[in-house]
Amino acid sequence: ESTQSTGGFFFSHSSFPSKRFLMPLTQLVQGLLPAAGLILLVDTERHSNKHLLQLFLKGWREASKTVSIVAFESLPEAYNFNPKEETRDFFFDGYSNLLGWEDRKQTKPNLLSLSTEDLGKNFEKFPKVLTDHTKAKACSLLIDSLSSVLLRHRVDHVIKSLQTLKNTKEKFFPILVTIHEDLHNDFTIKSLERIATTIIRVEPPPMGCLLYTSD
Repeated sequence: ESTQSTGGFFFSHSSFPSKRFLMPLTQLVQGLLPAAGLILLVDTERHSNKHLLQLFLKGWREASKTVSIVAFESLPEAYNFNPKEETRDFFFDGYSNLLGWEDRKQTKPNLLSLSTEDLGKNFEKFPKVLTDHTKAKACSLLIDSLSSVLLRHRVDHVIKSLQTLKNTKEKFFPILVTIHEDLHNDFTIKSLERIATTIIRVEPPPMGCLLYTSD
């Protein structure tokens, strides 16, 4: 696989094996590259993806794209989503009430509180829930983070649902999925990397490596 460093972010592209090339960060975050597809954003506790995540959301919104956000680790505010304001975005809250202990109903057409029942025993309901409740013909999709999902579901079940989403390019494109590498074994990470079109790793650049920024 080829890799590129851009300000501490390393890109690997399954579409271009054994080749080194430059990829402008601005084009990637705006979803302008055909190779974007299913983007796997890999970070660790020491090297967080939060800054790059905000770049993606900002780039998508500036490109006038509708954004569908699935959050398993943070509240809507962390993604600059305010349900009280008029927005084209859709938000799936899998953080506040995932176990369904509180009786929460959908109060806004673009805000849905997810529960384990919505996801299905084997995570099989997840793609349909997203498709049915994202009232837009096409949008960019963020899933943050798979690490929380993998605490409750097997990796093969999660991958099956991701492949289903990956095949719905007319609905969701690109798809950005995050995962915390230091919480999982190599098998889990490698399995997810195998279905990803683009892999981004957040880690310190090696000595002597050329750095490219979004400027």
